[in-house]
Amino acid sequence: MSASRATGLVLGTVADAAWGVRPRAHACTGEVATVVGTAVELLGRRVEGAPGFLVRAAGMALATWGALGGAVVAARALRVAAELERAGAVRARFGTRDPAGAARDSVRSVATGTATVVVAPLLAGAVAGSPGILGHSLLRTLREAQRETRRGDPGSAMVVRAMVPVEELPAHCAVAATVACAWVVGGSGSRARLAVGRAAGGAGAGCATRRVEAAFTGALGLRADDTGEQLPAGAARRLPAFERVPDGEHVTRAVELSRVVGWVACVSSALLALAAGRRARRRRRCRNPAPRPRREARRPTCACGVCR
Repeated sequence: MSASRATGLVLGTVADAAWGVRPRAHACTGEVATVVGTAVELLGRRVEGAPGFLVRAAGMALATWGALGGAVVAARALRVAAELERAGAVRARFGTRDPAGAARDSVRSVATGTATVVVAPLLAGAVAGSPGILGHSLLRTLREAQRETRRGDPGSAMVVRAMVPVEELPAHCAVAATVACAWVVGGSGSRARLAVGRAAGGAGAGCATRRVEAAFTGALGLRADDTGEQLPAGAARRLPAFERVPDGEHVTRAVELSRVVGWVACVSSALLALAAGRRARRRRRCRNPAPRPRREARRPTCACGVCR
């Protein structure tokens, strides 16, 4: 089961990179794919041999593809990056907001999406299989619905308390992967750690999200403050590397960093699934040890060699 789970996670990540962007007319395709994939994976657990492996891997891949949203996050950010190259389009779309503020928000959106719809589903699938992916998707849907409605009812508070531990572990993993892979996009892991340390002082449900955002902004060398003021032409080039004003290039680099973090999370989740399956097999063997064959005792022979 562990091998099929790891295979499904890798295939689902590949499918999201290839066919992750879904049309607006089929917005519920991901949810339906997650439910169907979970049912297929659970059905494949009753089948033995190679057919069962193929059914479980296919169901896991379908559920993973339905839950992942890295391609959608990247597509949205790349559209914003393309519009940032044209100052007129940015003014028309964002109104009085300056391009620096729009770029900063896009980078933060990419960071949050990487932890929420990329790292978190992969970890849930590695630990609990397709039911874990389905459960995480359900909690995420409830959290989004809770943000759109009022927040004072007891149900919303319960959803928030349930999402805090669910968001903490993926956020820590996303931060670690961002710090380790910052050099791939020309960033700095030490600056990312410094930014995360500054953002770790807060507490509450949004603390994990702030850490991921700080890791991305620090790795890309963006300014630590959130003023977003419009600087004169050429002033951004004279700023230190850790105080750059965000622009379209930073958004593109954030998308590249998000993709690298996603693949690192995919490989790590596959290895975690293999390790968890191996440990489960060891436990089953310890609980139900196989009976050892009894050895026949040798009879003593006489010294004369005639008696047996």
